[in-house]
Amino acid sequence: MKVTRKDLLQVFGIVVVTFLAGIAADKVSGNYWIGYFTMMGALILGPNIVMLRKIFVSRRV
Repeated sequence: MKVTRKDLLQVFGIVVVTFLAGIAADKVSGNYWIGYFTMMGALILGPNIVMLRKIFVSRRV
């Protein structure tokens, strides 16, 4: 399994969108912990989602 530029762009996109969602959740709720956990989740989940998708796609073939 090679990591391509498309995969890196998807990881970057997931992380950026979730970061923005974390900032929005922080502003709306007034509780900075919600935004903080959302941002940490973005860094952890972004690469994992893309890698799991690659594994499932490669298994089907």
